[in-house]
Amino acid sequence: ITNHAGISDAHHTPAVPIWELIGDVLISTPVASIEFSSIPSGYAAFLVIWNDIFNAYVNVIDFTMHFNGDSGANYDYSIQPFNAISDTIHAATSLLIGITGDSSEGIHSFGQIHIQNCVDAEKVYNGRELRIEESGSIPHDVKGSHLEGKWRNNSDEINTITFSQEGQNFTAGSRIILLGIKT
Repeated sequence: ITNHAGISDAHHTPAVPIWELIGDVLISTPVASIEFSSIPSGYAAFLVIWNDIFNAYVNVIDFTMHFNGDSGANYDYSIQPFNAISDTIHAATSLLIGITGDSSEGIHSFGQIHIQNCVDAEKVYNGRELRIEESGSIPHDVKGSHLEGKWRNNSDEINTITFSQEGQNFTAGSRIILLGIKT
């Protein structure tokens, strides 16, 4: 095990777990979804980092994820815009992790979330999302939200994570990084 500087952790007993790169997707041509599949078992947690630039779409749209191909009403989430009241949704078919808009103006969403992956518990996530968004007379207004939610599955490990956005494509330059940590 090595840390980011390449220094061995061999002096730790036991070895200190570190984040491992599971996948890094940088889009070169538009795609409808981004999927990390065949994720090996044994990861106790995941860290998702994204920078998304979307197609030209005049309204803001939802950036979502779901696990293991489950698109049933098995998700609950809450999004709290900075300086506002939270909005909680139960029995959703995916988890909201961001909001974004018009790429022709350079509008994009970026953020990170942490996902607990305990095999015998619901899969809980939390994080934050920031975005640049047109807002009336303020071009490129920076906004953001606190995010939290869960997948109501307490029997399976996550082995697939799929990201999508309300029928709009991820455009060239969109990037999602998935890290995992084993304990």
